[in-house]
Amino acid sequence: MLPGFVSTVVVGRRGLCRMASLQKVVVPAQGEHRSTAIFLHGLGDSGEGWQPLVPYMTSSHIKFILPSAPYRRLTMFGGEAVPSWTDVKNLEEGTPEDKEGFIECVGMVNKIIQEEKAAGIDPSSIVVGGFSQGGAVALTSLARLEEKIAGIVALSTWLPLRESYPEELSESNKETPILMCHGGADQVVPFARGKLSADLLSDMGRNVEFKRFPNMPHSADMEEMKLVQDFLRNVLTK
Repeated sequence: MLPGFVSTVVVGRRGLCRMASLQKVVVPAQGEHRSTAIFLHGLGDSGEGWQPLVPYMTSSHIKFILPSAPYRRLTMFGGEAVPSWTDVKNLEEGTPEDKEGFIECVGMVNKIIQEEKAAGIDPSSIVVGGFSQGGAVALTSLARLEEKIAGIVALSTWLPLRESYPEELSESNKETPILMCHGGADQVVPFARGKLSADLLSDMGRNVEFKRFPNMPHSADMEEMKLVQDFLRNVLTK
């Protein structure tokens, strides 16, 4: 596990913000900006929480955008406000998911993509990634974005809204490379759930690489970050 990296949930704050007013951490490219990675944190975290990990994932031509989720009143926490991309009833497999919330998040991701496009970065030079709940948003974006992007990074996560596919599956990113990583000791999103998600995407014709880290809990480690860095270098080579 990376030193100092933990996945925490902050509850109790009452002031809520809207998706339209998201805070974002932007880590500029160290050289000529030719590509962008949008990375979404997990439940209860923030863009700032992942900023220290960017040096382990990036290359000189890649700009990182790390949005922070709005505070939402979560059913799982009895209405307490938590930084979260969607509502969460509980974390058990088979629990109904917040389809409206996930689709709203895809709109947010698309808005960032369009802003980058207006700044001269083609969507084919953009990767969308995330950890845990943020990874679930990234996989939902893969399924629903209408423009082809360079790749998807999905860490310690699952494919939400499975009942919606393949009927609602966009063909725009059918060949887009997907890197999924999951810890064999994950106590929050069980390994089997992540593996099932990867298998379902493969069965639907998606281009998935799935990597198991046997002793990793619901967290990240250096070997995983190196794999992400190599993936980004491969798909963002322009």
